[in-house]
Amino acid sequence: MKSNIAPREGADRSEAEVADFLRATPDFFDRYPDVLMMMKLRHGVPGATSLIEYQLRLLRERNSQLERKLMSLVETARDNEALSLRVHRLSLALIDTDTVEEVISTSVDQLRNEFKTERVNVALFDDPASAAAGATLEAVDKAFPNLFGGRRPFSGILGKQQARLLFGDDGGGERVASAAVAPLFDTRPQGFLALGSTDDKRFQPGMGVLFLRYLGDLVSAAITHHRRLERG
Repeated sequence: MKSNIAPREGADRSEAEVADFLRATPDFFDRYPDVLMMMKLRHGVPGATSLIEYQLRLLRERNSQLERKLMSLVETARDNEALSLRVHRLSLALIDTDTVEEVISTSVDQLRNEFKTERVNVALFDDPASAAAGATLEAVDKAFPNLFGGRRPFSGILGKQQARLLFGDDGGGERVASAAVAPLFDTRPQGFLALGSTDDKRFQPGMGVLFLRYLGDLVSAAITHHRRLERG
């Protein structure tokens, strides 16, 4: 069935419907500013000046948002570059180690100095000192369920028992409030690497998971290498 409405008449009706819709929805352009930016008005049309001024203001705001986003990207790139350099220096330092004990002491020193971390601990489950402090595989796995089973590093606020498990209870100074923990693996769990801070906002949940996993892999590889050499 053919329509009896002429093309121009149909266009006029559509325009009228759009106009009615806009009158009934005065906040439409607040919700869709991108549509407003595309509107074209001749100078001299009533209200055109105020609309153009509004469009200019939106354009300036959008430019400001883009500038802030660009600066954020630049800052992130700088942070990533600095982080890569620190990890590179840690890698070089680990290459120069000759024993498992040197791997642990070098990791602790490098992480404390390079990453400005208050507390660092590298614990191995077969080390009598770790066992004496209660840092056994069973205890750590219970306190951090996804650390070994899911091989997922932990980052966030610590409970009192978790802090004692990771860093011991020396009875002095402020308690570690937040930490980042990476699992250490050979063919099976062999320990953990923990960075701690008295600032509960220093290590946030989900922060730097890939970086922590990389750190854990790096230290794990160095420990495994020297243990295999020791076994001959």
